[in-house]
Amino acid sequence: AGHDSETQYKVQVYDALMQIDPKSGVRIWRLRMLERMRRIGISQRRMALLLSLSQSSVSCYIHGTRHPTLESLERIALSLGLTLAELLSPRFD
Repeated sequence: AGHDSETQYKVQVYDALMQIDPKSGVRIWRLRMLERMRRIGISQRRMALLLSLSQSSVSCYIHGTRHPTLESLERIALSLGLTLAELLSPRFD
């Protein structure tokens, strides 16, 4: 049963990851990531250092050419002072 709930959780996260903002046509989590990076003054380079990723990986996430893994998404949220739910939520301010 634990395996089923883990799979269900991953599916829910993936569905949230794919949500697109109707106004901009951009994936919601990408908007949230960029908005938060701007608000707290973190550059792509700094974000890459915080995440132990290459700057090109962070750039790919921001520009939508690649999607992060669940582990990377969780680290992105943590680095930005957000929960995973906040990062993925269309209703977060």
